[in-house]
Amino acid sequence: MQWSGKKKPVTITTSDGAQNFGGERVPSEANVVARRRSTTILGLGLVDAVADATWLAIARPEASADAASAGRPNIVLNLATREAAVGKFGWKAQVPTLVRLAVCIA
Repeated sequence: MQWSGKKKPVTITTSDGAQNFGGERVPSEANVVARRRSTTILGLGLVDAVADATWLAIARPEASADAASAGRPNIVLNLATREAAVGKFGWKAQVPTLVRLAVCIA
């Protein structure tokens, strides 16, 4: 990658490998190759650590100030505890914990 003086995103592909490990090699007989840029999960452990009550407390004054633009917590069933929880992850905040998100996408 050439430096043009402008900021560029850091991109690591599976073909680059890491440290002493070689990258992934696509077989020559492969007729379909998908390239995608996955969403970063850096910092989501901090989001996961925030208690549900905190998210509800943040949403309450937003709703009373301007209900049209207020954030609304999505209450979902936490399958591990069988209790209601604030959804924090996934496309529509339908997953309450990072562990559950990992199970859903694995």
